[in-house]
Amino acid sequence: METPTPAQPQLPPTPTPALVVVVVTNTPEAETSGAETPEPLPGQLPPGQRPVVPPTATPTPDYVMFAATMLDSFLLTAGWIWFLAGSLIFFVAAGVVAGLFFRQQERRRFDLIAGDLEDGALVAPPPAEEMRPADQRPDDWPDSLP
Repeated sequence: METPTPAQPQLPPTPTPALVVVVVTNTPEAETSGAETPEPLPGQLPPGQRPVVPPTATPTPDYVMFAATMLDSFLLTAGWIWFLAGSLIFFVAAGVVAGLFFRQQERRRFDLIAGDLEDGALVAPPPAEEMRPADQRPDDWPDSLP
């Protein structure tokens, strides 16, 4: 005896998209409740599976994008040249000013003051030993020390 099977409803065919990307991500384990999970319909994802969204398309290269890239690189290069040239000019100017300052200091070091010759300031002072009295020379000890 054959068991009659009911007629399956005919579903209209679904149009398939041009590109379908399915990536399995963290598929859950089947539950052990005894009930089987139904098969998903075509075009649907199984439960617990996430669809993968395709990345946004980049703009196509054209003359405007090329001009923008060239302008961007030109401005970046000009900024670096400005920074390096400005640093070079600053340090050269600081070196020139410092050199002139030290040159003036060295020149003034050997200048004679007009009153030095008349006052006897250029005469060497007498040695320090001769200026001290004989009783205060460093090799004389006081009587109170042994």
